[in-house]
Amino acid sequence: MAGFFKQVVAALSDTKNLNEPIVAKRELDTTKIVSLLQEQLQNATEQNTRKKLSRRIKLFELGLHGENKVLFELKNLNQAAYIIQDYRFEIDEQHVQIDFLLVTRKYFLVIEVKNYYGDIYINSKDEFIRKVYKNGRLRHEEGFYSPIRQVERQKDLLKRYLKDELNIISKTPIHHVVVFANERTIIRDNEANSEIKNHVIRADQLKKHIENLNKQSSPVDAFDNSLKLRVEQIIANHKSSLVDTIEKSDEKFLEDTLEITINSQQEENLTHESKNLPIIDTDLLEELKTYRTAKAKELAVKPFYIYTNQTLEDIVHIKPNTLDKLMKIKGISEKKSALYGQDILDIINQYIKQ
Repeated sequence: MAGFFKQVVAALSDTKNLNEPIVAKRELDTTKIVSLLQEQLQNATEQNTRKKLSRRIKLFELGLHGENKVLFELKNLNQAAYIIQDYRFEIDEQHVQIDFLLVTRKYFLVIEVKNYYGDIYINSKDEFIRKVYKNGRLRHEEGFYSPIRQVERQKDLLKRYLKDELNIISKTPIHHVVVFANERTIIRDNEANSEIKNHVIRADQLKKHIENLNKQSSPVDAFDNSLKLRVEQIIANHKSSLVDTIEKSDEKFLEDTLEITINSQQEENLTHESKNLPIIDTDLLEELKTYRTAKAKELAVKPFYIYTNQTLEDIVHIKPNTLDKLMKIKGISEKKSALYGQDILDIINQYIKQ
């Protein structure tokens, strides 16, 4: 009864003032699993055990790296939304894990993140095939379980869970999408049908995908309080799990991605060492460039008017943590520091915490 009165009071005082995304759940079971594995690694004495644990930690961290890219895109949406990361629930004795659940006024969006390396081909039969090339030659080719089928199953189970188990929704549409987060991944979907094409994207296409969803009609348009209450109910029913599991298909492809990443990093290290140059953090540089592009569009100017590529690279190398340190970098005037400085520091600080 108390919950009913709470909903009535919330409804009577409801508004639509929220106009930005809120990270409602960021505490990850995966992060906890990594901590447990690191503790086991510290206590392990056998070399083979230490090697396996270290490899396992890197696989989990690789998956988290891809999710962080998606999180960055979601946090930069220009709309009211709640971001729920790593959501788990049980229905019909089935354990379901969702990488991201985006809750908006008009719909829910289930996001499945894949951090695979290689070219992803989708043929006319909707089959997924990964091809890895090296020096222009095909090195490896292998089909894998359709991530579309995977996310569709997640969506269907979530719909039943929220509607029948929690009684949170009745008419709210639930959409789904698969996001490939690795920056080197190329999606080859020329032969795929339009339905598949609309549900398989790269991380840098996510904001545009969500903008298109916003244009679709919906039978609901939630106010702030009702939206918040809905999210609180969902999070309250999260089923935490610290079981060390990675799906077999994901594990194999993450292994390949890890191997390629290690080899590429070694080659990059040799290149930078030969030139006596510091190794640049490309992920942070990408985030800064995304911010610069957004600001340039907002102000209707060329991106280099905000900061040049060289200035951004210097920022990445130095990683300043104060405005005074930021202004010591070439290309950072007092005016630009006042306009963009705190945003830059926030991006750096958030990146370091990841």
